[in-house]
Amino acid sequence: MILYGIIYDNVDSYQVAVSCMSAKGSRLKKHLVLAAVSTLLLSQLSLAKTLEWSGYEWHVKTSEEPFGPGPNMWSDAGDSVWVDGQDRLHLKIRNINGQWHCAEVMSTKSLGHGQYIFYLDSRVDNLNANIAAGLFVHSDDQNEIDIEFSKWGQERRYTHHQFVLQPRIDDTNLHRSDWRVKSPRSTHGFIWSNDEVRFRSFTDHVIKGKRAIKRWNYAGPNNPVPNNEKVHINLWLYKGAPPTDGSEAILVVSKFIFVPLADLNRKKQKDAMTAIPKVNWDYLDQ
Repeated sequence: MILYGIIYDNVDSYQVAVSCMSAKGSRLKKHLVLAAVSTLLLSQLSLAKTLEWSGYEWHVKTSEEPFGPGPNMWSDAGDSVWVDGQDRLHLKIRNINGQWHCAEVMSTKSLGHGQYIFYLDSRVDNLNANIAAGLFVHSDDQNEIDIEFSKWGQERRYTHHQFVLQPRIDDTNLHRSDWRVKSPRSTHGFIWSNDEVRFRSFTDHVIKGKRAIKRWNYAGPNNPVPNNEKVHINLWLYKGAPPTDGSEAILVVSKFIFVPLADLNRKKQKDAMTAIPKVNWDYLDQ
């Protein structure tokens, strides 16, 4: 019997894909393999580095074998992931001993429905063709809310900016456009509820309604149900391909804010962007 155990995607959700090839194709054998690989993954996670940032504890992703997305190698070294003296998170793609390593953090806590806001302090309009940056909530590959920046391997002038509900089935759960903001400061987020996901992106760090330059409301069937999802921030290489210019890259996030949906509803304020009551982006910047 030949067994192939492939651990992929995000460490925190313990997603494991195992294929078992045998003459009898025993389901029991497959379950035993799954249990063994899951145990291996959990043992690796127990050694995972954590850091404190923006009021939350975060796992720092690391691997000795390629993991998704990509797949890529991941580093938790202090030169790959760190918090500076201004309490800004830094994620860096680095060439370590001739091998490219990416960077990702994921919250240790599940937050559920509410407002998620990410304040960036580095440019994402000029990413290398093979680099992607992600701000997202993920429980498994069928339940994911994403804000992403990448050129997806194409040499093009502008980085793609996209709001997406994974898995992407068609264009009904994807909103993509060019991100042309050359300032290092921008703000991105979404309000997640049972009925819909409201995405917004802003220039600078002032998130008043009329300043939103990207907006999209999704109310389709791909809206995830809260289920042990975690917050992720990553910087990675598309299809595992190295940067076309051979240069390392960095993503700087000055802060992350979460407001539970119940707290948003209690404010009974009006969203200046959409004239829908009970949600408001404005007060978070006060």
